[in-house]
Amino acid sequence: MPSSGRHILDIKQKGPSRAKARGKMTPMFSRPSKPTPKTPRPQRLRDKRRKQRILVGCICLLSTLGMIGGVGAISHIERLAINDVSVVGAAAIQPAAVSAAVQDGLTTERFKLFSRENMFLYPKHALEAKLTNEFPRIKDVSLSRPSMLAQAVVVAVEERSPYAKWCANTCYLLDSTGFVFAEFGNESPEIAYTFGGGLADNRSPIGQWFLRGRLPSMVEFVQQLGAAGFTAKSLTVDTEKDFTVLLDSGVALYVPFDADPETILRNLKTTIESDSLQGLETLQYIDLRFGSRVYYK
Repeated sequence: MPSSGRHILDIKQKGPSRAKARGKMTPMFSRPSKPTPKTPRPQRLRDKRRKQRILVGCICLLSTLGMIGGVGAISHIERLAINDVSVVGAAAIQPAAVSAAVQDGLTTERFKLFSRENMFLYPKHALEAKLTNEFPRIKDVSLSRPSMLAQAVVVAVEERSPYAKWCANTCYLLDSTGFVFAEFGNESPEIAYTFGGGLADNRSPIGQWFLRGRLPSMVEFVQQLGAAGFTAKSLTVDTEKDFTVLLDSGVALYVPFDADPETILRNLKTTIESDSLQGLETLQYIDLRFGSRVYYK
């Protein structure tokens, strides 16, 4: 049919012109773009406060280190250093040796932050322990300064008193607690009791304890023997369970540690007074380790 002025659009037609047209069309319902998420306000405040705390902590740390360094520098000032050490109470121990030991303790570890020679910071307790360790004869020691501003230290020493001697190849002095503290020399006083055994033989007897905690009871037993007419010459520890008492007559008594002293003395007297014995001088030993059964030879 002839055209009557109408236009005809073929909607099935595909081509670049149609695609281009679609590209230029503005959608009626477009998706809005997502906004950049923002940090919540409480979180921002917490972060800010944390940074402030870190800053304050750093400032405090630096200030503390500066103060410590300043005190360390002041401690090395010569006018605050100890320059005199005096010793009182030492008799058998040479005061010069004690003073030298203190001076050595003050000058060691010279490159520490704080000076050990400073009269306010000197290591009092460490020096006391050092002296007790180096001089076994010292029973007690204390360090002090005569006044607040004195550049001096006074060392007060209390020495151990000889109570008995312990002998093997060489004799040593021990105090009433059983602590062995020195060799027995010509200048040593007369000693009433002589002991043996009971110490480790792989090191020096000095610094060891003989019958620690049990020595008084052993001495009391020796005294009871003497009061009963049996004078003891020496007491030697044989094992952890028994010991030997050598009498002046030459007879050895074998005695257990856990025995009652009165029972031991009663059994000893009964044995000595028996008709079968001719006297102590005929015996070598009396074995009192088996209760009421006494063996002798």
